[in-house]
Amino acid sequence: MLGGASGLVVYWRPMGGARHAFSPDRPPREGEWRGALCGAAGELTEPSDVDWLDPTCPECGNQARTLLDLRRNSRP
Repeated sequence: MLGGASGLVVYWRPMGGARHAFSPDRPPREGEWRGALCGAAGELTEPSDVDWLDPTCPECGNQARTLLDLRRNSRP
């Protein structure tokens, strides 16, 4: 998750050797086919503790930061 107490900006999930960001419209679930913010898509598996050590997908990281900035800038 990214966004803290102000609400969910993205879900993070390991997939294909990297941690990817997913839309916060619904939680990513094992066995589901999902597309990440970077455009990568695949069937999600239950991540192991080691999977969370995968590097963050650079494009997902950029997109997540952009979404967070948009949220911060839209507040009064």
